[in-house]
Order: sequence, then structure tokens, then C-alpha cells
Amino acid sequence: QSGRPSGSHRGLRSVQRNDFATGTAAERLIDVHRERLADELHRSVAEDHQTAARMGAAEEQVVVVVVDGGSVDETFEKASRLNCRVVDCVRGRGQQMAAGAEIASGDVFLFLHADNWFAAGVCNQIRDLKIPSSSLWGGFRQRIDHRALKYRFLEWGNRQRVQLQGLVYGDQAIFVSRALYDQVGGIPEIALMEDFEFSRRLCRVARPRLLDGPVTISARRWERAGVVKQTAKNWLLAWRYRKGTSPDELARIYQ
Repeated sequence: QSGRPSGSHRGLRSVQRNDFATGTAAERLIDVHRERLADELHRSVAEDHQTAARMGAAEEQVVVVVVDGGSVDETFEKASRLNCRVVDCVRGRGQQMAAGAEIASGDVFLFLHADNWFAAGVCNQIRDLKIPSSSLWGGFRQRIDHRALKYRFLEWGNRQRVQLQGLVYGDQAIFVSRALYDQVGGIPEIALMEDFEFSRRLCRVARPRLLDGPVTISARRWERAGVVKQTAKNWLLAWRYRKGTSPDELARIYQ
């Protein structure tokens, strides 16, 4: 437990429907944080989340942790009924991811955004990695939920970013061992670019592994803003962060 935050998220509401840390399962738990931006999500995405939560809870030696950032769509109650461990937290990806890791009990953390979902069996891809915990981290190949060819180019570009720059973004479902998570000081609790900064710290220790997955991601943000405009905006944010612009200012631009 060395290096984990202590008490930094006091006041979190917590529900645990069964004892997740029993027997040998405690040795190989994979905890899934599910941040929630409920009022921005379509109903169909919410339904996919319920399906994914059921699959996660059914997987052997897997604990699902849902971190709710003030949603108004009964996320807390629905996740609790699915035997997920649920906490309330202030809204913000960095804060929510850190809150989930703080209460997680496993040896490996897998962070999943609210508009991402997995097929069954993805956790086994992490289990099958034969590398020490001191260098265990990475993400998954994406599948953007849209048939248009331009989204296949986006998927290719995101794979190249991981392979060439060693940067795994949050919508690629970052996984990391507890030991390495603690070594780099955990998830930065900043307003934006938490995944960029977290990946940068992790990459100083070890190169990421890109697993087949896939993790499916909603196309809604690109559809709303346009692929070229949204991609250019993301590049600009990364460039400005590298140049020293504060996460708070970048978050205002992002919104």
C-alpha cells in the first residue's frame, strides 16, 4: 500500500454488495474504474454500460468499481444492483480515476471511461502478459463505434501514437499494475490531460503494451464537432500542455 493516497477523497459514499476480497481471488483482482458523465451520454451508451458491468462482474477474479461524478440517471443504484463497488466523487476524470484506485483492492487497475466498453474476455489479455509488475502497463486497440472509413484512420493514428510516442490516452483503457501506479505517484488529479501526464510518467519507467482488445469508443464527440476539427483541437491541447499551459485553462478550452 506504500505510495497510495490516504484520505484524499474522504466523504465518498461507498456501497459494496458482497465481499470481493476473499480467497485466492484477492491475489489477481483487476479493478475497473468507470467514470460517469451521465448527462452527456446517450441512452444506448448507458445500456451498453450495464451489459459491460454484468460481464465484468461475471469474470473470474474481477472487481468492478464505478466512480460516479454526480450523475442524475440512477447510475449509483443501477451499478450497485449489478454487484459493482460504487463511490461518489467530485466530477473530473483525474479525480474520479484516483478515487477509484484509492478504494480498489487488486494488483492491476484497468481504467475505463464512461463512453467506452469491452467485449467479454478482455481482462484475460492482461493476465496473459508475462512481464513483471514493475513494467506492467499499457492500453488497448480502439474500435470507434462508426462505420465511416475516416474513423479507421483515427484508430490507426492512435495506435501509432502509442507505438511511437509511448502515450496511451484514457479512451484506450489504460491498465497498470498497482506497484507501478504507486511508483509514479498515481493518477494526476488535474482538470484535463491527466491521461497524457500519467502516460508520460509511466513511459519514463517502461514502454506501454498495446493489446488487441478492442475497446469500443463512442463516436459522439467527433460526430458533434467534426473529425478534423476535434482531432486538431486534441493536438492543440497536447501541444499547449507541453508548452506549459495549465490544465485548468486547457479544460476551459476543451469544454
